[in-house]
Amino acid sequence: MNLEKNNNKDKLRYSPTIAIIQIFLSTLGLGGIISIVFAILSIVEGSKVNDLAAKDNLELAQEKFKIAKKWEKCAWITIGIFSVLIVGWTLFWIYVGSVLEF
Repeated sequence: MNLEKNNNKDKLRYSPTIAIIQIFLSTLGLGGIISIVFAILSIVEGSKVNDLAAKDNLELAQEKFKIAKKWEKCAWITIGIFSVLIVGWTLFWIYVGSVLEF
């Protein structure tokens, strides 16, 4: 039983690297303030995972891990939507500029 708990503890390690990358991309204008908030929520929930796993509270750690991953996913979706909008808006104005020929 103890070996099984140790294996689960190793699997429940949360690393905030992805959330930090999401914050960086958002500051470049690819996700806006919304994805920054989602990434910060991911870091906050993820920071609880390592502490709970160290205290052998694996069920709650698993729940917090899922919540942190949910916020990461929301941040990626927001960054993707903003990126598509930026590319679409740019292509639209390139097309309008070529048709109107200022």
